Amino acid sequence: MKIIKLSAIESTNDFLKRLAENDSASNGTIVQANFQFKGKGQLHKTWQSEAGKNLLFSVLYEFSNLKIAHRFYLNKIVSITISSVLNHYVKNVKIKWPNDIMAHNNKISGVLIENVFVGDLISKSIIGIGINVNQIKFDNLPKVTSLKKELKKEINIDFLLLELIDELNKNIQLLQNKKFSEIDKLYFKKLYRFLKPSMYYNKKNGFFMAKIIDVLQNGLLKMELEDESICLFDLKEIQFL
Repeated sequence: MKIIKLSAIESTNDFLKRLAENDSASNGTIVQANFQFKGKGQLHKTWQSEAGKNLLFSVLYEFSNLKIAHRFYLNKIVSITISSVLNHYVKNVKIKWPNDIMAHNNKISGVLIENVFVGDLISKSIIGIGINVNQIKFDNLPKVTSLKKELKKEINIDFLLLELIDELNKNIQLLQNKKFSEIDKLYFKKLYRFLKPSMYYNKKNGFFMAKIIDVLQNGLLKMELEDESICLFDLKEIQFL
């Protein structure tokens, strides 16, 4: 396991991507930063983080037989891993579709996965993970928490990284071995609001009650509305209330 530690960088994902393009990074290479100038989240959102307070890293995985059609299973594996490890520290950690990790209904972690495709296969994936660890103030972000906010004590960031990588390496094998039903079982056990009627909003339906009944292999959210009709939602087509 190769860990490249940087004091500050624009984005760990971008840095690792450049290394991979130049054949300077191999399977399992990790880039960790104390601070990111342009930390990235899903759909071009930025990741806010106080320098030296949180765990910010990206890891490269290489695949030989992972189909593009199954790409959201990688998201599921990463989310399962983070939620499982954080459950060692705090209770009631859940996976909020599509890529957030929640502790007591507040965001504690986010994921950004960028893939390299060859034909109908994923050859490489750069998995960026941000976890709020020892930061306690988040400007203009009311529904955000951290391990320190939850536990009232500081956590060793480097030890947390090793815990996550160890668990992720184990769980990636489920994906390599195409254990999709096993992955789904673990995922839905931790999925936020799964099978629980809740309030949502989107432009077409306005405010509506529905329950999550599935997440398809392409990442679409499958929901059952009050009238028992079925709807599918893509990223950012629905707002959790």
